[in-house]
Amino acid sequence: MTHSPLKNRLESLRAAMATHKLDGFIIPHGDEFQNEFVPDKFQRLKYMTGFTGSAGFAVILKDKAVAMSDGRYTIQLKQQVDQDLYQLNDNTKITAAKWIGENAKSGDVIGFDPMLHSKQYIDALLSDLSKENISLQPVTSNLVDSVWQDRPTMKWGNIAQFPLQYAGVSHHDKIKTIAGIISAQNCDAVLLSLPDSVSWALNLRADDVAHNPILLARLVIFANGQATLLIEPERVTADLIEYLGSNIIIRNPDDFGTIIQSNVKQIWLDPLRTPIHFFQTAYDLGIDIFEQKDPSIILKAQKNSYEQNAMRSAHARDGVAVTKFLYWLEQHKGDTDLSELSLAASLESFRRQSSLYKDSSFDTICGWNANGAIIHYRATEESFSKIPANANGILLLDSGAQYEDGTTDITRTISFGTIDPVIRTQNTLVLKGMIAIAKAKFPHGTTGAQIDVLARKALWDHGLDYAHGTGHGVGCFLSVHEEATSLSPRGQDKMESGMIVSNEPGYYKEGSHGIRIENLILCVDTNEHDELGRRILSFETLTLVPIDQRLMDKELMDNDEIEWINHYHARILKEIGPHLNADELTWLQGACKAL
Repeated sequence: MTHSPLKNRLESLRAAMATHKLDGFIIPHGDEFQNEFVPDKFQRLKYMTGFTGSAGFAVILKDKAVAMSDGRYTIQLKQQVDQDLYQLNDNTKITAAKWIGENAKSGDVIGFDPMLHSKQYIDALLSDLSKENISLQPVTSNLVDSVWQDRPTMKWGNIAQFPLQYAGVSHHDKIKTIAGIISAQNCDAVLLSLPDSVSWALNLRADDVAHNPILLARLVIFANGQATLLIEPERVTADLIEYLGSNIIIRNPDDFGTIIQSNVKQIWLDPLRTPIHFFQTAYDLGIDIFEQKDPSIILKAQKNSYEQNAMRSAHARDGVAVTKFLYWLEQHKGDTDLSELSLAASLESFRRQSSLYKDSSFDTICGWNANGAIIHYRATEESFSKIPANANGILLLDSGAQYEDGTTDITRTISFGTIDPVIRTQNTLVLKGMIAIAKAKFPHGTTGAQIDVLARKALWDHGLDYAHGTGHGVGCFLSVHEEATSLSPRGQDKMESGMIVSNEPGYYKEGSHGIRIENLILCVDTNEHDELGRRILSFETLTLVPIDQRLMDKELMDNDEIEWINHYHARILKEIGPHLNADELTWLQGACKAL
């Protein structure tokens, strides 16, 4: 990696800061839609630092700079960012405000793009920095864009309808439901600013960004049941106009202020998920603001019966593809040309055999031995590992697919050759945590943080842990990282029936290996109640792929855990087996034999 271009970019940005009389500038990973997967045109953090992770930010001051992300990217930051140019930090341990406060001077002015930061983030930053006599200044023309040479252009994707047979509820009925929620809060309108909220509400999908079939647009829904879609004029077709219907009009993305100024007295804006630019627009127009979470988020997270069945179908299809791949891999262990790249490509080739396959749901994480310890590792043509013939070790393979009817996300840790007993023990502890979540029963009102503890207990008992959440929400042919209850120490929202989340505890030893086992699970109502009258909920496992028994230490597992594994593998044999050829089925029978 050559660092001179990055140094030149820093110098150019600092010159632009001086022109605007700024002492610093904040560069987040996300774009104006807070996307995890950011179009090339808006990869500002990558352009300035070289860091390609899905979360993080940089702060550039006159004489120093920092690049930050969370615990998932500690190793990746070290590998990708030039530490002669940037300090590195974990933003779960030191906030941007604290770093700025310790490194900027009293009286300094820090610039930010108001389209890239939520109101909640800027409010918190202002509160902390004001104590240090440091101020923030919005810059409507992003400074990185002004120095970006050969900046990529935006390539808009096709817009398609998400079939009613999968969605279950028409976009007209979804608009009516949200309009009722708006009216109950005495609001005249709400702005849906997140693309997956817009895509869900309108039953539309697009390929505007990699992996997530979201439509990059915003939607204003009014209490009277009408709505306005804010989207680029060149994307509007007669078919789209006809599909949306007479109650939904289309306007330019810059027309937000115009469409609310005459008939909106109070507007609902989500302070965590909406750029502060839209708050300022409403303030300037004298419109009252009701600050509350996007009302579509809970509706989207609680999948209806049609969405649940669609996701079951997608996972059964994916289970066949991944199982066929695992059989293929067993036959090719020892090949001299196996590598992280070739395995990721082979896995996708099995998924592509389905006519309903649309895309991967994220860049496959295929990490051999030490690379598996990099939680969001990605092999590239410039940097990848080969797997030697007769190798000993483990492969962490985290992948997913977007099918026409649903989204998948699965991780398996796969053994090669002779396994270190310590690694087998660690893998079994991770498995025990995954099983604890899968078989949990809990009263309605239980939070994600409470459930998260179940996945960590076995590891904690041995002085081990992992630096990421146990589970995230997953959309129905939508974002692979969707908001629902977060199974993490920070997950304060309660689990609700219909939510689909990942169940993915892990363990990572830097420089040695990584372990993660992941299934997607659906929260269901057991139709039982506890003695306090609370509904009892549990989980249905959607993912149907065998777990490597060679990495299990049966002596560390109790009878309930062994029974769960045996039942799970029996279910895989029953549901996936009929779709395999004779050789594949014979292998699966061995992989799923009772412990």
